[in-house]
Amino acid sequence: MQKNYNFTAIEKIEFRCVRDIPTGLAEYQVTSVIMNDGTDVCNETEFFSKMDVIPWRSDNKIIIPYIYKRDHDSVTIIARHKPTQISAEFTITFDKWDLVFEDHFDGTELNKNNWEYCPNFLRAKGYANYWKDDMSFVDGNSHLVSRAYATGKITEDGKPICYSGAIWSKNLAEFKYGYYEVSAKLHHKTGIWGAFWLVTGDMGDGENCPDDNSAVGGAEIDIFESLYNYNGVNSTVHRDGWAGKTKSLGYYDYITPIDVYDNEFHKFALRWSPDEYVFLIDGQVTRRTNVFGVCNVPGYINLTTECGTWAGDWELKEGECSDMLIDYVRVYQTPSDNK
Repeated sequence: MQKNYNFTAIEKIEFRCVRDIPTGLAEYQVTSVIMNDGTDVCNETEFFSKMDVIPWRSDNKIIIPYIYKRDHDSVTIIARHKPTQISAEFTITFDKWDLVFEDHFDGTELNKNNWEYCPNFLRAKGYANYWKDDMSFVDGNSHLVSRAYATGKITEDGKPICYSGAIWSKNLAEFKYGYYEVSAKLHHKTGIWGAFWLVTGDMGDGENCPDDNSAVGGAEIDIFESLYNYNGVNSTVHRDGWAGKTKSLGYYDYITPIDVYDNEFHKFALRWSPDEYVFLIDGQVTRRTNVFGVCNVPGYINLTTECGTWAGDWELKEGECSDMLIDYVRVYQTPSDNK
C-alpha cells in the first residue's frame, strides 16, 4: 500500500562537496531534498544525469570523473522522488583551479626563488637533532632529498646527535586557501619522520601568539608526518603558537588507506577552504575538520625531516643516512574560495 504524500513538488536540494581536487575526480553528497511542504525525502530520492557521470550511490554521492570535469564548468543532475516520481533538476558547479606554485626540483641547485634553508637550530625532541643546510639538496634526478644523518656521537645525557634537512618558503611563497600537494617517497627508518606542513598567520609569533583556543588567526597544518614505527602518517592542526601554549586537534590514528611504505611515491595533499581542512592520500580523503575554526590568513610551506623519540628508537648507525625523496610540490587556488 502506497503512503499518502502531502507535497506536490521539490522545493530545494542541498548538497556538499566531499572532494574536488585539481587533477582528480569530484565527489558531492546530497544532504537534503526538501519538498514544498517542508518534508525531507532525501533517503527516498534517486539521482541521475544525462551526462557521462556516475550520479548515484547508496550514500547519495555524485561522482564526476576528472575527464568530464576538466572539460566542463558544471553538471546538471536530476533528483527523482522514487515513490511519487516527482523530479527536479539542480546544477553542481565545479571549482576551477589555477596552478600558482610548482617545483619539480630540476637541475642540481635548490631554487632560491621558492625556498630557503630553515635555521640551523637544535630540534630537541628526544634526540639531539640539528637542521643543517647540506641535509636538503637537489639530487640531479629531479628530486629534493631530505636527509637524516647519524653522526655517531651522543650528548652527555646519552642522546644521539643527528643532522637533518629542512627548507621553507617563508617570505617567498605564501598562500591562503587552496590545494597543496606533494609527491614523496618516505623514510623507512624508525626515529625519523618526514613532513610536509604549513605555518600560517601568528602561529610562529612566539609569546605574541594569542592564547585564544582558535586556529583562525594562525595554525600549524601538518599535511603529513611520516611515522614508519606506526606504519602510517599523522595529519593534524595545531594552534596558539609554540611557546608552551600549543594545543592540537589530536593525532590521526596513523592508519592509511594504502601502504605508503612500499618504496613508491605517494601523493599527500590538503584542501584548505574557508570552511574546512580536508587531508588526502593518493586522492582519497583521510580526514576532514574545521574544529577550532579555519585559518583565514596566508602561510608558508615546510619540507622537513626530524628525528625524535615520537618516531621510535634511533635506528641509524654512525655514518648512515635515511632519505625522503620529493618529486614535486604544487599549490592550486580557486576563485570560489574568495567569494
